[in-house]
Amino acid sequence: MADITVSSAVDTFMQSADQAAMMGNLAARVEFKGEWNPATAYTAQQMVTSGSLIAIANAATTNVTPVPLPISDSNFLLAESPTFTSLTDQPYIYTGIRVSSYTGIYELSQIRVWVPDVSADALYRVVILNNSDQTLEVLEGFTGDTVGTIGWHVIPKFKRLLEGGSYTFYLISSKKSGTSTVTGTWNRIAISNTDVNPDSGNVSNNGLQTKVRINDLDSSSADRSSDFLATLVPGSTLKIAGASDVTKYYEYEVVKFTDNTGWYDFDVILTSTGSGGAPPTSSVLITGTNRTAVAADYVKITNHFASSSVYDGYLKIGNGGDSFDNNAYNLDLKIQNYEASTSWDVIVY
Repeated sequence: MADITVSSAVDTFMQSADQAAMMGNLAARVEFKGEWNPATAYTAQQMVTSGSLIAIANAATTNVTPVPLPISDSNFLLAESPTFTSLTDQPYIYTGIRVSSYTGIYELSQIRVWVPDVSADALYRVVILNNSDQTLEVLEGFTGDTVGTIGWHVIPKFKRLLEGGSYTFYLISSKKSGTSTVTGTWNRIAISNTDVNPDSGNVSNNGLQTKVRINDLDSSSADRSSDFLATLVPGSTLKIAGASDVTKYYEYEVVKFTDNTGWYDFDVILTSTGSGGAPPTSSVLITGTNRTAVAADYVKITNHFASSSVYDGYLKIGNGGDSFDNNAYNLDLKIQNYEASTSWDVIVY
């Protein structure tokens, strides 16, 4: 009897006024058409591929290519052999380029950084900050000795289209020697994708493993902001392990930290997981390992971007404020202007 009742209900719906709306929604679904063919006139909501590109037609009929095409040469912003001024500071230095206020489409095909110190104690990490939503994308990390010679180091396998928005591309440089370790006990709470205070005595991380938030007060209500949390600078190791089972842990590299009122927000990279899996959502031991900072080298070209309305130099020393100016620093971008058909929405490039 139940089957008859359900069937009757569906039958009644299919004959109702909602049927047209439902069928319209079905027709509006994306239809995959395979590799783009210039002989085919595609209609709206049809999806094609072209190499690694995926695009969806948004026009009624189109046979133009969905692939963005270059309309300028592909060039780096800095010279192959630039005349840099050498500088030093500590404990860690952010140098890079902010891209903003531009129109059209640009392909960023390569990032390179000038490595001024090739010792094993020199640490480098390349980061992209989306200024619109403050999300970080962490790229290659390396030490000076892996580069070997002073000069440009290319970040491999990087390419993307930039369509409006604002981005800051930067290199974090530091030079450290020796190690120091700090520990404390907190209570790990459930994964949260919202950057909020985890509350007194707690620590949390997000699901993508790119954020760790730690309250100033540990599980014994002791304030650990100055003797522990403030010491976890970029390049530090942050390990969160089960207090009763140390095989259950997450270990991170700290990329950036923000001192909020009553809690710290760390941007991190997950570097390893314990043999026992994730740390428990209960009492955990947090261990921070740092290397003692010494002066690190960086370079600049004064007023290199003075005539540009798109590019600014970026400099930040330690936990100081962000500074944007006309100078070029350790990072360079290879940029090419593109045009794309307005009949296609590019999903993946």
